[in-house]
Amino acid sequence: MNKTLCKISAVISLFSFSVQAVPLNQVDIGDTYFMNNVFSDNDLVLVKRIDTARGMVKVQYDTGGIDWVNPSRLLTKTKSRDADITETVVGTALVAGALWALFDPDGFEKATMGPKQRQSTHTKPMVSTRKPDKPVRSKLIEKADPNQLGALPTEPTVNGHWSNQGENWVNWASKKLKSKTGHSVAIDSVRTKTLPFYSSPGREVVLAEAKSMYSPGSYFFIAVTGESIVELLGDGGEPIHSFNDQIDLVLSNSDQVREYLKFFASSIASEQGVFQIIDPHSSFLTTFQRKILNANPISIQRRPDGTWNADAMLIYGDCLVEARFEITRNGGVKMLSDKTIRRVNASHVANYVENRLISQKLQTSL
Repeated sequence: MNKTLCKISAVISLFSFSVQAVPLNQVDIGDTYFMNNVFSDNDLVLVKRIDTARGMVKVQYDTGGIDWVNPSRLLTKTKSRDADITETVVGTALVAGALWALFDPDGFEKATMGPKQRQSTHTKPMVSTRKPDKPVRSKLIEKADPNQLGALPTEPTVNGHWSNQGENWVNWASKKLKSKTGHSVAIDSVRTKTLPFYSSPGREVVLAEAKSMYSPGSYFFIAVTGESIVELLGDGGEPIHSFNDQIDLVLSNSDQVREYLKFFASSIASEQGVFQIIDPHSSFLTTFQRKILNANPISIQRRPDGTWNADAMLIYGDCLVEARFEITRNGGVKMLSDKTIRRVNASHVANYVENRLISQKLQTSL
């Protein structure tokens, strides 16, 4: 087992330097680029298709695999060499940079911008084109060893109960997926859960899970019921930031901030899956596991400027991490610091494949 996987330290500036975007308007079908990878050598890829509406590029690896990627992951030869040098210096410490890039896609220069000025610079992590393992649903596999966590949840963390919906919701999800992805998707069923940190008197906001009929995993939407404000969740935080802008989100109390942070972190993913914040009320942990992991309550502090700080424990891949976050009133999230505690040996993690959140077997060797 490779112990270096849990080495997470704050090298934000190095990560920001190593990933340099290729503007979409400079990418042409038939071009070849290097694909920036955090944990492995950069792959040579061929551009097969460009979707300007979504700002995504379809690429083919030399193995024949196909993937849709953000153009910010495409590097020229010079940029690829710079990225390789940077990764050699910092090793797996780049995990923290990956966290920062996902939580705060706007970068240092745009940290003071208002919500309406936000422009995405998110880098989409590499997604395996290999056929995923058989999905394992949300409940953890309880074993004798409390460190053996089994499969982590495959849905964003939100308190409350799911409500099964009927044909109208299935049709709604199919239409929204067609609009968001550009292709038709067969949906088997839809269920919804109210998002209390978004909802207010006269406005209900829900998390909608649309289960794919023929592919593993589910699509997740955040939507205002009865209105056209809808976003499809994916790897990074852009859909959530866009939704926040449309509803003019204001985080006004610590309970709202706490639940929003758990939802936000568990809705985005990087190489080793989503960022699963844990606390004494995490239902996917057994009582014994919560005790062994010392899952402390999330500590929330309000700062004089109206922003919030939060100290929390999270599971990323098979690492247990203590982290401090900054949360702005309009829902922007930064990871300010982190400290890896130890391994937890999760067998499966939730990750996105073509906007579907699925359970993938965790690869612990580099």
